[in-house]
Amino acid sequence: MKFCLTLGLALLLANLLGLANTQQATKSSNLNDVSLEIAVLQTLHDLELTPPQLTKLTEFAKESAPKEENRQPSKTTPEFATALRNLHAAYTKGDDKQISECREKLDGLMEKQQPELDNSVVITDQAKANAAEALKVFNVRQTGAFLTTLLLTDPAELLVSSLEVIRQLKNSKDKEREIASVTEEVRWLVHGLD
Repeated sequence: MKFCLTLGLALLLANLLGLANTQQATKSSNLNDVSLEIAVLQTLHDLELTPPQLTKLTEFAKESAPKEENRQPSKTTPEFATALRNLHAAYTKGDDKQISECREKLDGLMEKQQPELDNSVVITDQAKANAAEALKVFNVRQTGAFLTTLLLTDPAELLVSSLEVIRQLKNSKDKEREIASVTEEVRWLVHGLD
């Protein structure tokens, strides 16, 4: 369990490091970028980092970020795009009330419209190498807050619960995709990135 927590925390931190260099507000028209920036801004907002902590984390991020990434184009409605940009602006301002209102609206639209965003993150070797050192930047409260974001899954429980889902699928292609997805997740849970 300790290994799983440590690995999970390091990987989440590596994700943050890979993205944290986007923490300044941008005028990106790419909704994938805006969505990823929101993830970073939300994490930074939740952790309440001090200016020295932000400076140190930014140094790690510059070393850790992937050089270039090819993302699938986003598929959203104009209404969703506006809601996403409004949430980004709210995080940039740091207005908690506006963040809450924008988050609620965006969550409702996500549920109804199911937009397609490519939020995948490449975890670079440098991000993995920097994760342990970057974790030392956090105080106890911040580390605890970060740990609460982990969704811990037991591989055996995942396999058992997935069997029910797979049995209910009628289409053989859907079954193959679900089996491949579960296999990949269990492989990661058991062996990590290696």
